[in-house]
Amino acid sequence: MDDTQNGTNKGEIKKNHAIEAWKNFNGNITEICKEVGINRKTFYEWLKEEKFTLAIENEEQSLNDAIKSKLVEQALEGKLPAIKFYLEHKHPEFKPNPINFLPNTHDDMSIEFISEDVESNS
Repeated sequence: MDDTQNGTNKGEIKKNHAIEAWKNFNGNITEICKEVGINRKTFYEWLKEEKFTLAIENEEQSLNDAIKSKLVEQALEGKLPAIKFYLEHKHPEFKPNPINFLPNTHDDMSIEFISEDVESNS
C-alpha cells in the first residue's frame, strides 16, 4: 500500500473518530478536536466535504431530538421555564412579535421627514 492510500485511510479513520466524538461531546468542537488530535481548521475543512457534513448533520439532528424530548418531558412535569421556552418557540400564539424598525411609509410624518431631508441635501 502506498503512502497516499495510507494517508487517506488515516484521514478517514480520524473523520469517523470525529463523528463518534460529536456524539460523545454533544457537538463541542473544541473537545472533538482534542479527542481526535486535530485543529479546528482541519475540522472546518472536513465540513466542506459532503459525506462528512451529512454525517455531522445527522448526529446534530439526533442531539436536537434528544434535547427536544428532555424539554417536552420537563414541560409535561410542569416546570415553568421549559413550558415557557417551548411555547415561545413552538406555539404560534406565544411567539414574541418581531419589532419592526422600518419607518411606516404610510405615515404622513415619515414621508414629510424624508422629503425635508432630501430637499436639504439638494
